Amino acid sequence: MFSNSPKRPAGRFFIRQERPDFMNHLQTVNLLSGATGVGAGTAYSFLNNTQLEARDRVALTFQANVTGTGAVSATVPVYVSHDNANWLLLGTITLSGTTAAADGFTSAGRWAYIRADVAAIAGTGAAVTVLMGV
Repeated sequence: MFSNSPKRPAGRFFIRQERPDFMNHLQTVNLLSGATGVGAGTAYSFLNNTQLEARDRVALTFQANVTGTGAVSATVPVYVSHDNANWLLLGTITLSGTTAAADGFTSAGRWAYIRADVAAIAGTGAAVTVLMGV
């Protein structure tokens, strides 16, 4: 059938799954961009977003970056909600480094709203950016 298909042992079935097209088109969304102070970010809504409808079962990835001069640090909680009013903590990214630091996490769950906040930030000219991969 396929020239590179493995030989099938007797009595066993192999299912070849093609990679869905949407897996080849990762998009990133800025949840925070250059935030320099403590505060809540703007909620990102998945509701009625036709570009992401086919991605319902794809994990979300979160990456936070802090940059500045000298020692920099930041604490970035990521919150989720289904009603844009009652927020649940999905995870916290803690950053610390010299001039820059980055970290992140993955979530398999799907929520209607997601936002990133800056709970703490320190360092000369420190600024935080948070990206979400969908």
